[in-house]
Amino acid sequence: MIVTARKHIPSYWLFIAVLPWAASCFQYFVIGSAFTFSLKKFIDNPAGLTFVMSLPGFLSIVINPMVNFASDRIWTRFGRRKPFLVVAWCGTILTMALMPLMPSFWGLLACYLVFNACLDLSTPIDVLKQEIAPPQDRGRLAAGMSWMTQLSILVFWWVIIGRFDDNLFMAGVPITGEQAVYWSAALSLLCMLLLVSLGIKETNPHSRLVGERFTLRNIVGGIFNRNLWPIYVLIFSTAILGSGLGVMGNLLYTDQWNFSKQEMGNNIAIGGLINLVLIAALGIFADKLDRMRSYVVLVVLGIIANVFFYCYVNFVLYDARPTLVELVLFGEVLSIIGILTSMVYTPLVYDFVTRNEMGTFAAGSSLLNRVTGILTLNGVGLFMWGYATLFLPPGGETTRICLREVHPAAEIEAAVAAVAWRNPADGSSGSGATITARPWYSTGAALDYGRAYEVRFGDPDSVRKREHRDALDGERAELQASASTEQDLAKLTGDARRAAKAEELTRKATALADEVAGLDAELQRRAEAWRGQVESALASRLITDGEQILAAGDVPVEIVGVPLSGKPEVEQVERFLDRIRERCPWIVDLRVAHGSAGYRLEVACLAGADRSGLTEICVTAAGPRLAPLLVPGATPVVLRNAVAQSCDLLVVEDPLDRHPSPVTRLVNTIVGWFGEVPGPGQRLAALGRGLRGPPADPGMPPGGQSFAQASVVPGNAQAIRVIVVAQHGAAIKAPPAPASPAVAERLRHLLPATAVEAAIALHPVIVQAAAEQRLTVCRPVVEASYKAQKYDYMCGYIWMFIMQMIGLVIVIAFVRKVRRGEIRRRGVEEAEAGS
Repeated sequence: MIVTARKHIPSYWLFIAVLPWAASCFQYFVIGSAFTFSLKKFIDNPAGLTFVMSLPGFLSIVINPMVNFASDRIWTRFGRRKPFLVVAWCGTILTMALMPLMPSFWGLLACYLVFNACLDLSTPIDVLKQEIAPPQDRGRLAAGMSWMTQLSILVFWWVIIGRFDDNLFMAGVPITGEQAVYWSAALSLLCMLLLVSLGIKETNPHSRLVGERFTLRNIVGGIFNRNLWPIYVLIFSTAILGSGLGVMGNLLYTDQWNFSKQEMGNNIAIGGLINLVLIAALGIFADKLDRMRSYVVLVVLGIIANVFFYCYVNFVLYDARPTLVELVLFGEVLSIIGILTSMVYTPLVYDFVTRNEMGTFAAGSSLLNRVTGILTLNGVGLFMWGYATLFLPPGGETTRICLREVHPAAEIEAAVAAVAWRNPADGSSGSGATITARPWYSTGAALDYGRAYEVRFGDPDSVRKREHRDALDGERAELQASASTEQDLAKLTGDARRAAKAEELTRKATALADEVAGLDAELQRRAEAWRGQVESALASRLITDGEQILAAGDVPVEIVGVPLSGKPEVEQVERFLDRIRERCPWIVDLRVAHGSAGYRLEVACLAGADRSGLTEICVTAAGPRLAPLLVPGATPVVLRNAVAQSCDLLVVEDPLDRHPSPVTRLVNTIVGWFGEVPGPGQRLAALGRGLRGPPADPGMPPGGQSFAQASVVPGNAQAIRVIVVAQHGAAIKAPPAPASPAVAERLRHLLPATAVEAAIALHPVIVQAAAEQRLTVCRPVVEASYKAQKYDYMCGYIWMFIMQMIGLVIVIAFVRKVRRGEIRRRGVEEAEAGS
């Protein structure tokens, strides 16, 4: 049993004291990150998202200070902090369990607000931790809290967040990944509820504040007493310094940098794993540092690191999109600074507060943090919205086109500005509308030239129609979910009234679906009208459909068999393929096959190539794990002859990564000392894999239908050559859409009649597979549709810099007053007097 207010405690008490903090961190990540994606199903605007996320702050302004203030002034048989925690955590567990079940925005919002109200009731947990640890141990307590935070980061970001979009089954019951995320957080909090209830005992401090009346005058007077005012200044500066991107940080990863939720989680989790080791080492020195001086130095270092990262992304990176390695590196630098700052800051603050004023101080600091958080969170959202309104393409009809040649952005912008555009909605004059033309790359590269351009017509009416359409679709989903529930209940109970209600709800949902389809059709009609104008205005510059096919033909190949003594691992086979292609450019592709004689490598080689020494080359390139499976002295055997289809296609993006950043070059140099460095053709290798058919054996690499290779066309850096060998005449997947007549005619011109139909079927498959690897095969119009307002979440760093500079000025002023003796360390004085 842990007991509070002891002058000396065993170290393991500190570990137990921070376990509830780990559960609280986990639920914080769920609400701060996973909830953002839940909410984004209903709201897309950054200002709207940040406003909703800031609403609990208004509740906290009242609840949080009242709870902390009251926790200093009551005493029960269970203690003065624990009763609040028990009630609060029961509420948070219930609301977290309900959140993923909410089919509408209002239901989700209600759960969110109730959850945060209960969360405010649990704020005495911070004070309870400080009461467990005496002043001389609070540095280690802060280190333990940081360690548990990193452990929560590791679990949430590496394991949990990537499952958000999954569909799971538990004991035969379907569970969505979203539900699993929320329910796992609720379960962890339930465990901590039992720990606090049964494992911690509060010592009665016999405080003179117990029994004090809860009048407004006493509350305001207690919170804002003269002893605490100077500390609130430090709290305010810290809140300003911590004003980052907020929930927009998640959208920066997923919407702007195009990382998946799992990739985002991997990046953060890798940093968390490193931090678990670092914190254990840094925690040893946590109580030995000059807290005040260290805090100032760390604040300055944090600002410098953020400025450097912003400049690096925007002015150094070719496509303004950092790699996961760069995010881990910069994130780790900021994380180490943040860990050290928290180790110093938390005990530093309580050095100025006496034990019986901790709850009152927590009330005041939470009030200040909430007010500041509301301002800064809404501030960054409004800043991003304003920045997008002024500098980025608006929502409206959008056409993405490909030009015959690469053109500077200024030239195309001038050409667009010279056209008398019409409103695509009704054909009226488009004068006064916002019309933009910017280079477009599927990789997100921000360049001032390009072959592909995105031309937008800013249409507020289309924006309203789209918002109305999304609202109706949300209402339709809610009705459909209710109808499904009523149908299930009708089947269970045999209640005819429920069955009739389900039919009525289904009819209403169907009517809304028809209305949604009508709005979709109208938006697409406008997009097609805008497409016609863009094609007409830029006709002389557009590529002609079919010109993107530079060459096509049949290529004779031989399928050669290399015996294996066992079944290789998929990853080893793919690495082997990358290595052997460097040594033998005449190798198209390879796969693992299984027959009556066992496993073998089937290698597709260009016919007529010199294959002498192929076995020796395979042994050299195989690596230590695959080489033992190659049968010594075995002679490669030609299994059959085949005809491959070869097609050279013009693409928008550079197929190779020719612009590695300084960090990437450094990391590749270090990796090269210990292993293989990924080559610049990773996307092309992935494109080749994507063109293979599904594996016949689930344990084998894809290749059951075909061999495929993608490479750069010699002499043309903006073109790719795709070679595909169909297995025994099998079709290469199912084309997502038929090739255009112009493409079909171009292929008929280039190919013999016997190969045309297969090539026509293959072309759209290549286009789709290339798009999955962020390679856009050129055609006159890549896309014509409605697009929402574009946002640059990275611009939030500008707002962050302004706030951090204000916070730094306040910190420096506070330090000077402490050194002059104008602000006393009353918590330390109390501890020294008691010892």
